[in-house]
Amino acid sequence: IADDSAEQRAGRAGRTAAGVCYRLWSQTARLASATPPEVHRESLVPLVLGAAAAGVPVRALPFLDPPKEHALALAETELRALGAFDDAGVTAKGRALSSLPLDPHLGRLVVEAQARREAGEHALADDVVALVAALAVDRPVFDGPPRELNLADGSDFRASGCDAVALVRALREGDARRDGLHHLALTEARQLHQRLRQALGFPAREAERSAGPAIDRHALARVILAADARTAYVARHRNHETAWANGGTELQLGRESALRLKQERDTGRRDASKVDAVLVLDTRAIGASPRETRVIATCVMPVPLLWLVEAGLGEERLLSVTRERGQITATVERVYAGVVLQSREAEPEGPLAREAIAKLFLEGRLFKGSLAEAKRRLSERALAAGLAGTRLGDTLGLSPIAPPPPLDVFLAERLLELGVERASDLGLLSAEDLLPNALPAHESQQLAQEFPPRVSVGDAEYVSEVDVEQRLVTLRMVRGQRTTPPPAQYIPRFGGFKVCAEAGRALHVVRVATRG
Repeated sequence: IADDSAEQRAGRAGRTAAGVCYRLWSQTARLASATPPEVHRESLVPLVLGAAAAGVPVRALPFLDPPKEHALALAETELRALGAFDDAGVTAKGRALSSLPLDPHLGRLVVEAQARREAGEHALADDVVALVAALAVDRPVFDGPPRELNLADGSDFRASGCDAVALVRALREGDARRDGLHHLALTEARQLHQRLRQALGFPAREAERSAGPAIDRHALARVILAADARTAYVARHRNHETAWANGGTELQLGRESALRLKQERDTGRRDASKVDAVLVLDTRAIGASPRETRVIATCVMPVPLLWLVEAGLGEERLLSVTRERGQITATVERVYAGVVLQSREAEPEGPLAREAIAKLFLEGRLFKGSLAEAKRRLSERALAAGLAGTRLGDTLGLSPIAPPPPLDVFLAERLLELGVERASDLGLLSAEDLLPNALPAHESQQLAQEFPPRVSVGDAEYVSEVDVEQRLVTLRMVRGQRTTPPPAQYIPRFGGFKVCAEAGRALHVVRVATRG
């Protein structure tokens, strides 16, 4: 709160009679002098969506207080995540969303419900609309402290541990006096439910409240994930606490949540089921300052990890790869927010197939001798690219070429270029398909004479590493046990570069660079 807003509260206290205004804040708080304009305080998602649906660029509107560019970009990112925007602008889902008097994340659920109804899933569509209506009211539908609720006999709607199901059942079957529900909130939710049903063309319902058909939690979860996959959070168990993550800000489970109540009730029971994932439908933030703010999940639906896999959440990564009798099999993990959702053995396809073939090649398990040749060619091309255009490069007759990528990047690009989509496509490949192009023979010969890849001095053998930018050659010992560096007169010229050699577990300067 800002100072001008705090001062304004005193006027409200004296609106109808003399009164006293108490304004409380921390002793360390420093109030801003004035309240920022709403366009700088609130989400711009409704504004950006409304302007786009009306065919007006939001940045072209004449604002008294122009919105911040980063806030507009954030709103556009949010609308893309909801499927309301794409590269061409506002989508059909976005136009449908703009016509609903709901927050965008709730409106997106209604749009998805309408699509399911048009597909013939009438009961599921009504479940979604009922859930949205219960979430859209300004106050919680459930009233009364959790400690006063008796969940053991299953009479409370929250006994199942699912807030979404509890809200739908409360809206349809609940009695405010009997079931511990907030009368005004329940009334508002039911009125909104009827208005949404009418707006969407649902058939009229009977006036009396009844339990109705059982709620299909799996189908309801599919709708929620289709509307916004970011609602999925996975558990991260730490000591005696659990945090919930989706790749962004971690959440904690609110004490009013049905899942929290069920977990507390089930503590110590041998048959208590472990919840590994939830769909988060409502949150609130608490804290004395932005740095201390925590986000609390107040409405969640517990779901098994398999449902997240079915929705296509997470990224697949390759673990081990085996090849037996020409057939490639890989262990593939699907990971979401750092948690493994599923591990399976399969013949990899698409990008994973290319990654598996590249992995076998880089481990030397394909086309014997090809790995060493690939490294030699890339090293040679990198040296030629670095020397081309220099005086030495001109002397050696090197043609200008682009620096080559690392071997793993080269393999990924080459396999994609070859159209590899299945692990079985390996049978169509030859060793040469996976090798970088060789330099022309005369250039390769000139480089080998000036910068030999291996150097032998009788009692030791070295491989040479060339750094063109530093004009440095490092000789790494691969055979022998010399404790002193080799004499300079036994070392090739190496284009006048500085030469260092390994000896006695240290690098020694054998020759300093010459001008060139």
